[in-house]
Amino acid sequence: MSTYVAVNFFAKYPNKMDWGLLRFDSQMSSPLNGSTQTIRRGYRWKCALSWNKLDAAQAQTLEAWLTQMSSKSNMCLIRDFTYQAQGSLSGAPTFTQKNTVLNITLGGFTASAIGVLKAGDFLQFSTYQLVRVMDISVDADATGAVTINIEPELRATPSVASVVTVIDPSCYMQMSTQGYSGSKEPPRRTSLQVDFIEVIP
Repeated sequence: MSTYVAVNFFAKYPNKMDWGLLRFDSQMSSPLNGSTQTIRRGYRWKCALSWNKLDAAQAQTLEAWLTQMSSKSNMCLIRDFTYQAQGSLSGAPTFTQKNTVLNITLGGFTASAIGVLKAGDFLQFSTYQLVRVMDISVDADATGAVTINIEPELRATPSVASVVTVIDPSCYMQMSTQGYSGSKEPPRRTSLQVDFIEVIP
């Protein structure tokens, strides 16, 4: 998979976007005492985009892009178009270390800044992983460092000092079906629907 097609030329933001996390966890139950154990088997972000009643110019621009994306050799960066960070994001965050797959330390925030990250804020790493902050409110220490809880878990450890994207964080996705669907209202109205799922490099 080698082609990266940008989505920043959308003729029109989607009228509807479904966004979520697809989990592959499983549970095992003990035949002796009935206790259960959850095994994390990975995850992928997914989304569905819909555009309603596009004019001819909007529809044809989008259909050209969707035709490119219908090839499984193409992927693109997609973000949650409704997302707004709740933390101040003060500074220029970088990755410091993984403490566990669900707990990490970042640096580069403004020293002693209050509320730099808040629950639900997205982080995008150099390894193309997208995670959410789980802590209610996170303050930077005197060196600009924070230690936070995240979900979902890290698949791979980012490089030390690599940039953490907090503005318009996105993840790589590809079309999850073999094509897209649309309905036409002649002479010039088109509605389009397409599903995407995260690509794991």
